[in-house]
Amino acid sequence: MGHLTFRIGDHIISHDDPRLKTLLASVHGTKQRPLCLCRDPGVEMYVARINGRHVIKRMPNTGTDHAPTCESYEPSAELSGLAPLLGSAIQENIQDGVTTLRFDFALSKGRGRPTGTSSPRRESDSVRTNGNKLTLRGSLHYLWEQAGFHRWSPAMAGKRSWHVIHKFLLQAAEDKAVKGWS
Repeated sequence: MGHLTFRIGDHIISHDDPRLKTLLASVHGTKQRPLCLCRDPGVEMYVARINGRHVIKRMPNTGTDHAPTCESYEPSAELSGLAPLLGSAIQENIQDGVTTLRFDFALSKGRGRPTGTSSPRRESDSVRTNGNKLTLRGSLHYLWEQAGFHRWSPAMAGKRSWHVIHKFLLQAAEDKAVKGWS
């Protein structure tokens, strides 16, 4: 992946520069947008506050505007299969940095809920959705992609243990909320 560099106001700063935290805090809640410099003249990003820390996030529907080597790059929703889900099953809110997900499965067994059907369902080889809600498999694919496991990175060679996968999946889920659950 390419080296992440941003323009924030008059500052050009790398993602690993210690001054980045201070700059992000200063623009959070303002109309000022950091620019990802993977392309000229830059691609607008936004600053979200997640678990007490400020992070730069890609603006919704701008993944294709980034260079393919950029960590913020994402293929078009039509190519990735997300098109029918965006806006209905997956709703991004740039004001608070939270993405709301709608599932077609229960997160817990409740009283009066059917626990199964008379005939077992056959698991499909593809991820399907009616566009309104995410299936369990679709949810896992989405989080896997959000965690960055759909891309190869030489820095991760030999380091994808279950502990690492668990850590990055939890980080990917930090700014997600489930519709109907608080």
